Amino acid sequence: MLDDLILVRLLPRAARPPTASRIATDLGALFRDPPDRAAVESAVTALCDAGAVTAEPLGLTPAGRARALRFLGLDALPARWSWRTLRARALPSRAVGLPPASASAAKVVASEDKLAARALQQRYDLPERAGSSVRAALEALVCRDLGHPGCATLDELAAAVLSARIGAERPLSPSALRKQVPRVLLGVSGGVDALRERLVADWTDPGEAPPEVPAVPDRRDEPDAFDAAAVLAAARACTTGRFGADKVLVHHVWRAIARPGLDLDAFKRRLVALNSAGGLALARADLVQLMDPDELARAEIRVGHATFHFVRAGATRP
Repeated sequence: MLDDLILVRLLPRAARPPTASRIATDLGALFRDPPDRAAVESAVTALCDAGAVTAEPLGLTPAGRARALRFLGLDALPARWSWRTLRARALPSRAVGLPPASASAAKVVASEDKLAARALQQRYDLPERAGSSVRAALEALVCRDLGHPGCATLDELAAAVLSARIGAERPLSPSALRKQVPRVLLGVSGGVDALRERLVADWTDPGEAPPEVPAVPDRRDEPDAFDAAAVLAAARACTTGRFGADKVLVHHVWRAIARPGLDLDAFKRRLVALNSAGGLALARADLVQLMDPDELARAEIRVGHATFHFVRAGATRP
């Protein structure tokens, strides 16, 4: 690195070329352990032997100039660029992976906020958009450290966490979160009338505390993963466990899916995720007095206050 920086220091043409001592002074701030004059003189000698530098006066050969430009990522040195320009613009740009002559690099290196953001984005392997500001970089860093490296903002992190909290297969939009999270956690189907009735029922007959809603991870890459289309196809093919026109008991659909190693509890967790994502609809049994209690117990899925027994084979949830 010292050799290349010596070449860069010699790149601007000057009436009085810098001495080795001057180069050592100019480059000192660019190293944690600054090279002394002897180290610079030794490096200059090696560059002379390599045909990159002339000794008297100290300067670049065509080969040395080409090497310095390659190091900076430039085709040619822009007009009026001095050593000060190279130190303040070109070298910091290269340090954070930006083309030194680009307009975007000029904006980044002129701003402490933008330059620090870009450095954080690169150093911690954050999403590209995290490099727009320090605030964006810090939010992305929080997301990464909390186990969500694909998120770049706290809003995205909240969406990922809350979506998983209700078993959604993928992060929901802000509007869907505002609608679905309260419904799942409070166990209501939707609408203010249903919410009023549920809250009064919970108040007059609190019973047991609702079970925790499991945070269901994205299981699409696991061997037992399947999508809503596969569930609906299995439900429609079922000849047992049907009730009414389009309802099929959960465990009968599970048998029809017939995935090796897929137990009923895992199947139910997957159904909750697909239901929350809107890919299919689950339903509860209303006329329980007409049904086999053992069948109902085996089919039952509880999520918060909500209870489901059936997969609706007809259509996806509105």
